[in-house]
Amino acid sequence: MKKFVGILALILILIIMPNMVSAVSYSDTVRVGLFYGSNARSEFTLTSDDGFELGYYNGRVFVDFYYTDADTIKVSTSESMPYHIKVLSVDNIADAVDLMYSYGDQAFIYTNGSNIEVWYGSFENENDALWEMDNQGIDGTVVSSVSNKVVVSSGNKKLLIMDTTKNGAGVVPDNGIISVNGQKFRGGVDLKRISGGNITLVNVLKLDDYLYGVISREMSPSWPKEALKAQAVCARNYAVRHYNHHNSMGFDVCNTTCCQVYSGITAEGQGSYAPVDETSGELLFYKEELCNTVYSSSMGERTASVEYVWGTPYPYLVSVSNEYEDTANVYNGKWT
Repeated sequence: MKKFVGILALILILIIMPNMVSAVSYSDTVRVGLFYGSNARSEFTLTSDDGFELGYYNGRVFVDFYYTDADTIKVSTSESMPYHIKVLSVDNIADAVDLMYSYGDQAFIYTNGSNIEVWYGSFENENDALWEMDNQGIDGTVVSSVSNKVVVSSGNKKLLIMDTTKNGAGVVPDNGIISVNGQKFRGGVDLKRISGGNITLVNVLKLDDYLYGVISREMSPSWPKEALKAQAVCARNYAVRHYNHHNSMGFDVCNTTCCQVYSGITAEGQGSYAPVDETSGELLFYKEELCNTVYSSSMGERTASVEYVWGTPYPYLVSVSNEYEDTANVYNGKWT
């Protein structure tokens, strides 16, 4: 993340106040956009060594439906046979799951986050569904999938269809580590379709688990631990200040230099963990307000006071010289 003002050490020396963490209330769960906008996709493959909990996210809170022991599942916007038999609507997920199991492998859960239904089978057309109802003696009605759906399946077996108009489908690995198209992340994923488009995939995880991946991309896990601790505190502040920053797309922060660079477990190293763990819960304040801890890959020979760049003055983001860096030779060392 190449923000304009790089004064991590100055801020930490002057105003780190871990005893004031209670001055602000914040969730310890962060939503990170991984695939969104033009990078949203019509299909993802998710893997886990110990199966998945299926459900949905209500904001940052996961609502659990049921467990599947499948180690690989696919989520998609479409299905080749979009007609189904709606067996029944039920009042709660426990009854729905019991009913689903009673109908065997062809039954699955459909929900829009409010109504919970059990659907059965997959058919190319309405007539095939009606024939199955008569042949199997199933009491129900024929339905076709909604346009804003996310379909979760394992092989040829459907597990869940979620109408994402209200909530996205939630998938949480039982062992806490999920692979998305081969790339590993901690926590779970929230899958939704913004305005009926392709699937936006959001990584929902603990704030400190997120920071393991951030400090390893914004610095290097091989750098001195005290420098990484400074980065961890500043990255934590940035994340907390930007909760709901991209709320229109269903997440808090993105995974690029627009917010903070994050690529999950792939970037973590042995030096990633202690700096986060040893600063856990620490935030930076100025007069009881969270600091705006922006930072950059290089700060040039001298920073400008932030008010002349972004228009809003901060008493702790003022012009400072940078005598510690070889600005003539480092990447982004020269500023114009």
